[in-house]
Amino acid sequence: MREHKYLRRLCELIDRIEEWEKRKYTNRLLSSDEWNKMLEARDDTDELMRLCKRNVDYRVPGYRLKKSNDYWKQYNPKNMKGVGIHAAREVADIFKNKNKRK
Repeated sequence: MREHKYLRRLCELIDRIEEWEKRKYTNRLLSSDEWNKMLEARDDTDELMRLCKRNVDYRVPGYRLKKSNDYWKQYNPKNMKGVGIHAAREVADIFKNKNKRK
């Protein structure tokens, strides 16, 4: 049985969003705005996935592909580290650059 060409990627995107949600929620690093955006992304991706499952020949509009691509980048597993760790790395990089100038 044929499947839609984007269906596998959409399933992976849903998994990414759910993993991001679990890690961020357990670390309590989510603001209410981030939480709402994550829920919106998950609902949007879920709707698109259902449309692709229902019709194998469904033509996904370009704006939805762009939005899905943005979600793919935003919920990248590399973005799951804590804010404190990220901030410390930026500070370390700033000091390294400052030392290089001397």
